[in-house]
Amino acid sequence: MAPPPPPAEPSPSLVGRALSAARAKRPAAPVARKADELPVAVEPREAPQEIRSDRPWLVGLVLLIAAGPAFTWAGAEILGHRARAEIAALAPAAEPLLAAARADAATRAGWEPLLGRGTLGTIIDRFAATLPGDDRLASIASDGEGTIEATILTADPDALRDALRREPALSQLQDAGQQRGDAVMRVTLRGRPQ
Repeated sequence: MAPPPPPAEPSPSLVGRALSAARAKRPAAPVARKADELPVAVEPREAPQEIRSDRPWLVGLVLLIAAGPAFTWAGAEILGHRARAEIAALAPAAEPLLAAARADAATRAGWEPLLGRGTLGTIIDRFAATLPGDDRLASIASDGEGTIEATILTADPDALRDALRREPALSQLQDAGQQRGDAVMRVTLRGRPQ
């Protein structure tokens, strides 16, 4: 069996190559001499060269990167000025439309309390579902603000009040009066149901 080939020399790393290149460019240091010694030859130094860029595009790129924020700011100012000018030009034409929208919003706000509550038919349905056994709804009326007044005929007013407290929509009704009739009590309730 043949002996294995010797391992290949590893190539120097990038850092190693950079260090050796820096050492090669370094000028030789002058040798110090004593008074009785002969002068030793020192390698002559090269004359300083002008700083010159081998890559002029690199300078342009640096300037472009540095000027980027300034161009961005200037462009934003121009666009903002144009937008403000367009808004100022459209404002007189838009004023009648804005006035109509404000009037519509005020009308909607005025109708909201009336439209947001249940109708009288819905309230009657809730009474029908809530009233105990033999109790009957004798009359019901509503004013423009949503307050209702209901008269209920019942044999047991306490059972009626307990049943109404269990129904969230009718629990806001307050006693407005109670009268004795023929074998029944007339209970009058007033309030705004939810």
